[in-house]
Amino acid sequence: TKAIQGAARELAREQTARRDRGAAPYPAADVLRRLLNAPTDPADSAPPFTWTTPHGRPGLSVQSSNRQGVTIRLHAGSGAGTDELVDALRQALAHLEAEGRGLKR
Repeated sequence: TKAIQGAARELAREQTARRDRGAAPYPAADVLRRLLNAPTDPADSAPPFTWTTPHGRPGLSVQSSNRQGVTIRLHAGSGAGTDELVDALRQALAHLEAEGRGLKR
């Protein structure tokens, strides 16, 4: 995708600059991580799911969903209890699954 190609071009520029300074190149694992974390679509840069409490405060949001897994944020001060957050997590996972972005088993 364009995002991965852009990340690859940026990495190539950084690697060239490091080589010119006499620094060691980035390790392959770091390069791979950065490429895998590049969004595959511009819409992926926004959180794919946010659950809001009845008081209008965000309580849980999906920060990312990629090949490596799903990153969830539980927001402090939302006023949500444990049971509400568990239900919100179920909703988030169902939402991701419906979009084809769910956890790979």
